[in-house]
Amino acid sequence: MSGSAPAAKRRRFLRAVILTLILLILALPTLVGAWLMMAITLPGCGGETIPPVPFEDVSFPSAEFGKPTRAFFIPGAGMEGQTAPVVIVLPTLAAGRGDRMAEALVYHERGLHVLTFESRACVGGVPPSLGVAEAAQVGDALAYLAGRPDVDMTRTGLHGFSAGGAAALMAAAQYPAIAAVVAQGNYAQIEPELSRSSEGMGLLKPAFEAGARLGYRLMTGRDLSSLDTLTAVTQMEPRPLLLVYGSHESADEPQALSAAALAAGSPVTVWIVPGAGHGDYIWQGREAYVAQVGGFMANALGSAP
Repeated sequence: MSGSAPAAKRRRFLRAVILTLILLILALPTLVGAWLMMAITLPGCGGETIPPVPFEDVSFPSAEFGKPTRAFFIPGAGMEGQTAPVVIVLPTLAAGRGDRMAEALVYHERGLHVLTFESRACVGGVPPSLGVAEAAQVGDALAYLAGRPDVDMTRTGLHGFSAGGAAALMAAAQYPAIAAVVAQGNYAQIEPELSRSSEGMGLLKPAFEAGARLGYRLMTGRDLSSLDTLTAVTQMEPRPLLLVYGSHESADEPQALSAAALAAGSPVTVWIVPGAGHGDYIWQGREAYVAQVGGFMANALGSAP
């Protein structure tokens, strides 16, 4: 009898250790998933890039925060004071105004006006939502541009990269005034992408995905399923769409988005940039980028090529 009591204690101790290890094993991927999503959506502001060409330092009201959104208005080359089409270049994540400046200058060189503004993360100090809330900033920008006599509001384009590309597609579904869209390197639907990224985790996969959903909700108050540009493309009124991805990025997004756009009646072009990774499209060959992206937008908005 005296020997059985220590043995029973050892068994209980071993069971407690095993249970603790199991809980830790399950908790770790959950915490990793939550940390990953929370890191992506950290609030802050990435500063600004000053245009190297003549520009106007402007602002427009934010309907969400009731305070000014700072912006740069860059007149098209040779079009200062003249009416011309405009391209709205959306910020990426928590970037400030002037984000994707090298790409914005491509439009400027084609004689198109450009508006680039700071992210809502800069304006309101909130976490970026990865596209869904940022789409509303396009409405603020359109209201500002409508008051400028040098902007032809019937010829307004959107340009965005990654989360900014997702915001551009979501905004195009909400604002019929948008005449053409360039979306670069953005997701089609976040949840399937999350599922692909956790392949190989086996039984830990559901815990990782649950953590990511939890992290996104804690940071933004939104459901991860709201990050769905595929549905937005099907809801867009038909308009020219250019999807830009690198050859080192997944082929799933451009295939899914182009199929959805074509089914909805939008003329869509997919450009896979040879040798490009996520975001370095223009640096793989500026001449090709100018021809493909600048040419697409100039033709779509009716300006001279």
